[in-house]
Amino acid sequence: MVTVNGRRQRLILASQSSVASSSFAERVEAAASAGFDSIGITLEDFAKALASGLTTREMCAILTANGMRIDEIDAIVGFDVAPADAGRRYFNGVPSSTQQDIDTFFEIAETFGADHITTVGSFGVTSLGPGTRLEPASAERFAALCDRAASAGTKIALEYVGDSNVPTVERAIEIVRDSGGDSGGISADIWHQERKGSGMGALKSLLPEEVVVIQVSDGPRMPVFRDYMEDTRRTRLAPGRGEFDIAGFLQAIYSTGASAPVSVEVISDELSAMDPGAAAELLARTTRAVVDATAADAEQTPPCVERDDADFHPALEARSAEARRYGAGPADGPGQGP
Repeated sequence: MVTVNGRRQRLILASQSSVASSSFAERVEAAASAGFDSIGITLEDFAKALASGLTTREMCAILTANGMRIDEIDAIVGFDVAPADAGRRYFNGVPSSTQQDIDTFFEIAETFGADHITTVGSFGVTSLGPGTRLEPASAERFAALCDRAASAGTKIALEYVGDSNVPTVERAIEIVRDSGGDSGGISADIWHQERKGSGMGALKSLLPEEVVVIQVSDGPRMPVFRDYMEDTRRTRLAPGRGEFDIAGFLQAIYSTGASAPVSVEVISDELSAMDPGAAAELLARTTRAVVDATAADAEQTPPCVERDDADFHPALEARSAEARRYGAGPADGPGQGP
């Protein structure tokens, strides 16, 4: 746990962080040993775990044995995309999420009691052009995700990404407020704030309840690669190891009265080459060093969802059996967000 603006919050090892574990169990164990409270997962991660022979019940048992949870599911890509265009691949190689993908996101959230599902905008095909107002259909689509999240006991965290049609926190706030969804908010990500944001001051316009998760990393002041997504996926540094204004970022969020879980998302070539246990330990240690940790302990939630019924989510269990039979998973990892 870490103290965020006077409240104890869980520390999440984000799914995208370059902790090169060979299995679901190894990643959970590395995160737990390093002091994380929970992990993030993508649809590709989930498919690989199923293909390895694990059932959802066995995955939950691994989490419980290590005092861990799945708190973050990453990411519904292209929340604003019309159903007819779902699954189309963008210029950066990332396909937008299909309806089946979205169904699986919510089934995972219900089964594991995830805190939130991340979503991002579109890449290359924009229904929200720079400087334009949000299209009504896009607001309605975000609202529909929020309504479904409320029914599933989770939240939707909209992450602004510099190369998408939701590039700034201002645009993300506009979408959240225009949608009117009670279970939706912002993933405040320092990487995108530093790289393509409009300064830390923009974060101060957030309402406390609009901050679903705080994502931290670090990096050099200037990009290493010309391509935005290549830079995003290869050159991040552990918090406190780069030139980002992490203190200013957190203080801007604190000034709104917000407190939220902290997700550590460090994607880098350097981290990928490290032993998974050492990589996770580095991320946990450096993150704790830059986050204020002076408040009293808060009540912790159980490591995994306890269910009264004998079976887990029927559709997810059926998909688990199919994946184990054929060794198949979502092609190209549709859950791989930036």
